[in-house]
Amino acid sequence: MLVIASIEAPSDLVDNFSITSNLLEKKINQAKKQKAVSSLELFGQTIDWRTSSNLSLDDSFRMIGEALTKDCILLQVYDDSNIEIMSDKGMSICFKGLGISWVLIKDYSVVDKLRDSMKIKRVRIFFINEPEDFLNLSDKFIKAGISDVSYGFKFFGLYVPFNISDGKKEIYDFETLSKKNGKDGSLEYPLLSVMRLDLDNLGAIFAFGLENSGKTSLYDVVALSRELIHFFCYYFNKLAEKYSCYITYSGGDDAFVAGSWINVLRFALQLNIDFKAFCCNNLYLTLSSGILQCASYYPVQKAGSDAGELEAEAKNYNFDQNIPDKDAVNIFETVVKWETLNAQVLLAEEFQELFEPIENERNFSRSMLHHILLQLKEVVRENGDFDLPKLHHLSMRLTWLFAKKPHGITADKICIYNKGKLERIEHLKVKLAKRLMEEKTSEMVLHYQIITNYILLITRKSKN
Repeated sequence: MLVIASIEAPSDLVDNFSITSNLLEKKINQAKKQKAVSSLELFGQTIDWRTSSNLSLDDSFRMIGEALTKDCILLQVYDDSNIEIMSDKGMSICFKGLGISWVLIKDYSVVDKLRDSMKIKRVRIFFINEPEDFLNLSDKFIKAGISDVSYGFKFFGLYVPFNISDGKKEIYDFETLSKKNGKDGSLEYPLLSVMRLDLDNLGAIFAFGLENSGKTSLYDVVALSRELIHFFCYYFNKLAEKYSCYITYSGGDDAFVAGSWINVLRFALQLNIDFKAFCCNNLYLTLSSGILQCASYYPVQKAGSDAGELEAEAKNYNFDQNIPDKDAVNIFETVVKWETLNAQVLLAEEFQELFEPIENERNFSRSMLHHILLQLKEVVRENGDFDLPKLHHLSMRLTWLFAKKPHGITADKICIYNKGKLERIEHLKVKLAKRLMEEKTSEMVLHYQIITNYILLITRKSKN
């Protein structure tokens, strides 16, 4: 549904934009309540979808979505004639009343046909997600006698991972995607992750955070908007390509990411690090996220909805009074700060070796790790609070677990560990046990839920 509203621009629009923005927002909200019937009727009379194969509206939208994920050109053509494009080459959307057509082209050869067959008055050329190529076509229109030519590029955050076979791009399905470990590696146990991401405090920053002497400059609003678009619509794609993830960023402060569980986790951690650097570690411009693990055949719409609920929990989670809210991630059934997640993943990667099968050497078993995870979960009540008596007894149960054979991690062995006289594998074993036995805090429970889940997934083997 398209809702249109307008107000008369005051003389101090540029220097004091916040007042105008608030008035316009109120009018938009009022128009939404009234369903904007007249605006919709006017828009319906203006737009005319044109493709040579007479695609339905749904098929046209689907085609646009597919084309935008590939190399394509977007033209804004000022011409009163009808534009006809083969459906396998591109499509056009004609606004008859305005004498403007938007043309989406997948095959570059179509540009020559358009230029030669139409009496174009003016054209704007946009390359999608390819800023380095945007100058190549401008000369063709200028040499054809069209003097009013402008050009540039547009970014869309919608990268999809693909494989090139016989010179053609083959987009990965979710089953293939769930097996990816990095760009070229593969997981023993495939599992999909879906992440919903939200930019914290963005509305408040635009409304109040840019004020100077009680006024918000339109220049500042536009500059911040442009920089955020460049980050989420351009750099977002580059990071998704590195970690083989599907992404959708439709603007504003919300994004959707899908990939294998390990790739989405690494993508999320790197994105947070880079976004903090991009914002100069601003404490109020942060990210909140929900990450859901699911089978590759799980309905993606439901997965997105479930991940959105996890994201909302992360955004609204109440940390201790000394810890600011938001800037958090909900993963592995726990909500933690980004810095905490990064630290625990590094520990999990360090301890992972202890649960890999090694010939002639007995490591910890995965069943023991399942047992530890079960013990940790029993400490947490259904409402999220901690059962303090169970938390108190947890360290004693874990002490017994590590001390019995074949592990033999006793006080004597810990003493040798403290002197740094153990071999590397034994050193890691004692380090893991010591942390679990000696930490008696609720944070330890949350931390080791991350560590145990990570190790269980990365060391799990597929039954097939």
